[in-house]
Amino acid sequence: MIRNYIKTTSKIKKEITFFLISDLHYFKPKDLKKCQFILEEIHKRKPAYLIIAGDLLDSSNIAHEHFFINFIKACALETTVLIGIGNHDITFIENKRTLYDRNKNFWKQLNKIKNVYVLDNKNFETDELCIFGITLPYSYYYEKLDVKDFLNQYLTDTNSQKLNMLLAHDPSITSKYDMTSYDIVLSGHTHNGMIPKILEKVAKNRGLISPAKKFFPEKIRGRFWIKNTDIIISGGITKLSKRSKLSFLDAFCAHELTIITLKPE
Repeated sequence: MIRNYIKTTSKIKKEITFFLISDLHYFKPKDLKKCQFILEEIHKRKPAYLIIAGDLLDSSNIAHEHFFINFIKACALETTVLIGIGNHDITFIENKRTLYDRNKNFWKQLNKIKNVYVLDNKNFETDELCIFGITLPYSYYYEKLDVKDFLNQYLTDTNSQKLNMLLAHDPSITSKYDMTSYDIVLSGHTHNGMIPKILEKVAKNRGLISPAKKFFPEKIRGRFWIKNTDIIISGGITKLSKRSKLSFLDAFCAHELTIITLKPE
């Protein structure tokens, strides 16, 4: 499934196209089959950027990671790849407990690829754009701790002369922190609210269930605004990973690519 969004702004002089994806949840080489259409669309449409809004991995301790790295290399041959980090990228499960682990070797390999930028609490800037990737801490996802001080530490470096974009895996921070200094927030994490294909048109931006296991949540998919900040949530490539007992339901949900076109006013 491809969603198209257009945003006009006075902060750019020429049209810029972004591809946004999230939640690949790579666990084994077969998982890359569902990503093949991304490469095909990149080759066909030639976007300026591919942005991945976190959860590249299903678990930080994956095997056969070189297959996934080769996929990213193939993307980077055709476009600039900007990568955010999600909760599955920094954790693994052991004895039914979710434990913290960064898999430093994996991220080190990604950072070595030409045209790939891992935005781990870092900026990517051009003459017109400032894109900041925030890596929300383990405590935010699994200990439900207040991270306002953490956000205050990092979310201060905006430039009013540029188009400011925030790459944050979990869109729920937009309701917990003042985002007015950002023009656009790009997220994933919600798995499209687990909406099956047949309910896409009637569901609008509601979902069936949220990552916090809340039923029928609002503003969990698609596009909405908070004041003047444009919030765009990728529905994700994978809804239920192969490790889930309900993984067969993934076939009933769309693998989503979001195309964002920025146009000058």
